[in-house]
Amino acid sequence: MDKIMTVELSGKGDSYADVTLPLAPYEMLDTLDKLRMTPRDEPTWEILEFLAHRELHDWIGSGSVYELNALCKKLAELNAQESTVFEGLVEMEKGKGLKIIPMHRLLDLAYSTGQCHLLDEVHNTGQLGRFAAENGFVPEADGLSDEAFELLDFKRIGEQFMRGEDGVIVRGGYVALDGDLARDVWKTLALTPRKPDYAAIVQVLGEAPEREAVLALPASPREMDAALDRVGAPKWSDVSCVCLDCRVPALRDRITEADNIAIANRAAEYLYRLPEAELPKYKALLAATEVTELHEALDLTLRLDEYILSPKQASYEDIGLDRLSVIMGKQEVETLRPYVSLYQYGRALQEQYRLALTDYGSVERADNQPLMAQAQEQPTMDRVEMTQ
Repeated sequence: MDKIMTVELSGKGDSYADVTLPLAPYEMLDTLDKLRMTPRDEPTWEILEFLAHRELHDWIGSGSVYELNALCKKLAELNAQESTVFEGLVEMEKGKGLKIIPMHRLLDLAYSTGQCHLLDEVHNTGQLGRFAAENGFVPEADGLSDEAFELLDFKRIGEQFMRGEDGVIVRGGYVALDGDLARDVWKTLALTPRKPDYAAIVQVLGEAPEREAVLALPASPREMDAALDRVGAPKWSDVSCVCLDCRVPALRDRITEADNIAIANRAAEYLYRLPEAELPKYKALLAATEVTELHEALDLTLRLDEYILSPKQASYEDIGLDRLSVIMGKQEVETLRPYVSLYQYGRALQEQYRLALTDYGSVERADNQPLMAQAQEQPTMDRVEMTQ
């Protein structure tokens, strides 16, 4: 899916995350974990860069990041012609004297591209006037000789025609409305992030570019056979799979790179069984250990009770402040704070207790050993199955 814009999201405390929209469902939930927030919370956002649809620069009104993500998702689904129509609809809104375009209105426009017509060969009013005259929209031009026809003021005709239709000319052509715009689309969308009913979702691509299927994992043998039928392939070695979303986004590329669909499906079963309360710890552990093999990453799901996650510790200062708060009362900490380097104290504690700072907080082993201690033990039976 094409990306539309990069934004900075701010959450609780000093937590923030730079993300590129649109985010898939698990990507959004993962971002909320990094921001120490729940789906009921709304991070504040600031656009850093437009990667597409730069016509929106300085025109997007206030709204939630969930509305912004829904807008970007719809824009990413538009083809080239529909994107041009959307740009035209935005230009029509700008012509109403607005200073910003409300997010709800932008969503309506994005869902209204089918209510317009596009002349992609028209790039100025002269070309528009010629089109109108040649296609019977200018009765006075009917029956004229070729010589007389060429004497027409096509620019003026085009200007009048465009005013009559309330159309606009943008980079991709001439856009005008054919029907009524959609209204209150946002009310029909599930904007609040929710946990999907899959652990991973993959795009299955056959040899023919137009043949593809989307398969939710873990999948039953019947569901997997149906996906093969949809792409017209006799066996899984004849297709390629791309993971579009994963309960643990850090493993998305690993699932894409899996040798076969059985391994990917088995990985999804591991992730599907992972308790929700353990998910941030697991993602922090993956970030801290940087394991590269899928079977090693999944093996860690069986060892989570060996680790401790401290979500509030997002920096060395947090580590130092938390420890001081345990040692002395809150008032004493505030009195002492201007006279100590919490950063240096936190660094010392990090080395002493072998903590690893991640976007999800600090993670450490409960026995104060290095994070990957005992990680090379004999593989479990499940791990053996993963490698077969």
